[in-house]
Amino acid sequence: ARFDGARVVDRHGRADRRRARRDAGEGGGAEDVVWTSDATAVATVSGTGLTATLTGVAAGTTTISAAMTVDDAGTVKSGGASVTVNPAGPTSVWEYLTGGSFYSPVTLASDGTLYVAGYDSKLYAINPDGTLKWSYGLGGRSLGSAPAIGSDGTLYFGAEDRKLYAINPNGTLRWAYLTGGIIRNSPTLAPDGPIYFGSTDFKIYALRPDGTLRWSYATGSYVYSAPALATDGTIYVGSADKKIYAMNPSGTLKWSYTTDNTITYASPTVGGDGTVYCGSGDGKLYALHPNGTLRWSYTTGVEIRGTPAIATDGTIYVGSGDYKLHAVNPDGTLKWSYLTGGNVTSKPAVGANGNVYVGSYDRKLYALSPSGSLLWSYDTGGLMDLAGPALGGGNVYVASSNGKVVALQQAP
Repeated sequence: ARFDGARVVDRHGRADRRRARRDAGEGGGAEDVVWTSDATAVATVSGTGLTATLTGVAAGTTTISAAMTVDDAGTVKSGGASVTVNPAGPTSVWEYLTGGSFYSPVTLASDGTLYVAGYDSKLYAINPDGTLKWSYGLGGRSLGSAPAIGSDGTLYFGAEDRKLYAINPNGTLRWAYLTGGIIRNSPTLAPDGPIYFGSTDFKIYALRPDGTLRWSYATGSYVYSAPALATDGTIYVGSADKKIYAMNPSGTLKWSYTTDNTITYASPTVGGDGTVYCGSGDGKLYALHPNGTLRWSYTTGVEIRGTPAIATDGTIYVGSGDYKLHAVNPDGTLKWSYLTGGNVTSKPAVGANGNVYVGSYDRKLYALSPSGSLLWSYDTGGLMDLAGPALGGGNVYVASSNGKVVALQQAP
């Protein structure tokens, strides 16, 4: 009998013929073959006959072996075949090229429209097929402000002309609110209507849906950090005065926590249990209880300008100036870290399958498995500063400093 014709399939379902042959005398049956992989984190193998299916899990190398039980000769095992699983990149569905650059995250609407504010002083609305729906000219460049979409489809975002804009779904101006400084953060919308954002005039603002001021609160320095909203209505926001602020919905201070350095673009994220996660220029990721006391801090050693993302299993993902994406356990210990080729300041996006997508200054978008293995990387052609990806419909959408918006189709 021979082990013959092992069928290998990579993680995308493409067949790769591998042959594991071994003379084993007479009397064996194909149903007696047992296949094994010595590195199941790289690839798993299944099959009991002469043909087996190998499924790639992550990049790496594993040895595939087959053993056959023969009535007269006992068990005969193949010498093993080394199989390398290479990460395969996604397919570009479409690209939309503008005349400017993007330093802001993209926002995906429920109808598939993609919105992104550019450094060329325009807000772009792109159809699901990659064609331009409309663009709106701003009075200043937009950096770090992803459009927030209201329940009626109104788009809210800030620009360097000191205004927070409200744009109708058809691309016309609804209203604009003038602050005393530039706006470099994404607004946050409360379910009961208020729009929260910060400005370099040292203030946190709350506006009504009609664009009138509800309240403002003065911090000790500029506010680049985007507010985060808890289920009880508490608003959390960082400031360059080193503090994380907790504000009541009425605009009064609930508490503040002082870190060891300025908080610029790092924005808080609220966990399911109410824990507040926020990075700082001191290189630490802080986890605070809802009452403002420290739960733990995790040190990357280099400034954190990115916003944390939380997976369904509680893992906290955050980028740092040490070129790494850090995966931190809910107790504050390191789960793993992945080294890119540049600063990681964009907010990661976590897919339903647990895969993590994050951009880097090295111009690449990375797709990582929940265990930290590289699934693929894609060269966007421009650095990804604050331009985090958006996920939807099996696609990854990303914009970068080269002025290009790309839709990437992930392999199944």
